[in-house]
Amino acid sequence: MSKNKPSRKRDNQNNQPSLKEKLADAIDISKNVMLGVPLVTMVGDRELTIENYVGIIEYGEDIIRIKCKAVNVSITGKNLELKTMTDEFLYITGRFKCFSYEY
Repeated sequence: MSKNKPSRKRDNQNNQPSLKEKLADAIDISKNVMLGVPLVTMVGDRELTIENYVGIIEYGEDIIRIKCKAVNVSITGKNLELKTMTDEFLYITGRFKCFSYEY
């Protein structure tokens, strides 16, 4: 069984911010852009917006898997539908059962 990896790399065991995080803070760039992590906004179990995605890995009525730079995202549920897809974000609706990151 694989171990869960932390969502951000840290410089040491004292949980200090990584160099990329420090740089993002110093030049006032959003960390999600600098680190390549998805920005996820979920409204209950019915609406989901994901920014900083690369592409769609799998699309179906009961599962949607999304490729992002740092991690992939998996959504399972019922009646899942990709309502909007732009270069900046995805808007997904349906009845979500599970949301997870795949490392």
